Amino acid sequence: MSVAEWPANNRSRLAHSSIRVRAIRRALGMTQRDFSFYLRVSVNTVSAWENGKTLPSPLAEQAIRNVAAEHGLDLRTLQRFGVAG
Repeated sequence: MSVAEWPANNRSRLAHSSIRVRAIRRALGMTQRDFSFYLRVSVNTVSAWENGKTLPSPLAEQAIRNVAAEHGLDLRTLQRFGVAG
């Protein structure tokens, strides 16, 4: 099943996740390569997350949240980088 065939709520979740991952990475001033190294995933994985091709696994999602929290990123900061409330 392609992403286009997913139910609307799953496509929406994927779109929001891709924007959020990119916003966190940009707010940290990291390249995809830096971010992938930090999270211990491939550059292709980060690219797939940011381009809405895949969702981060639950473990990766927690790591992304931890990185954001460790660097003091809050909703207001992320909004400047493209994440809507």
